Amino acid sequence: MTSRSERLLRLIALFCFGAVGIALISQYAFDMPPCAWCVMQRLIYLVIGVIALVGGFGGGRALTRICGGLAALLAVTGVAAAWYQYSAVSYTHLRAHETREDL
Repeated sequence: MTSRSERLLRLIALFCFGAVGIALISQYAFDMPPCAWCVMQRLIYLVIGVIALVGGFGGGRALTRICGGLAALLAVTGVAAAWYQYSAVSYTHLRAHETREDL
């Protein structure tokens, strides 16, 4: 019988792979090329998905906890990458707008 944590990790893996799948569909079907940060975030999603699968199907309470912790840590790095990307783009856009006003 699977524990609640294992089922949750399996669901997390499904969502991670689904998100990357949707991103790939938008890239190739709708001709929306990703930026470098988006590619890095996709990689983070894939690693979270693999770790969640290992924890979800690995068996053993200790392995499930370790994989859950690693997935959570990687999720925080994904949030940090998204925040940095947002901040960099906002700053670049703001600087470009200020430069146009100076002209």
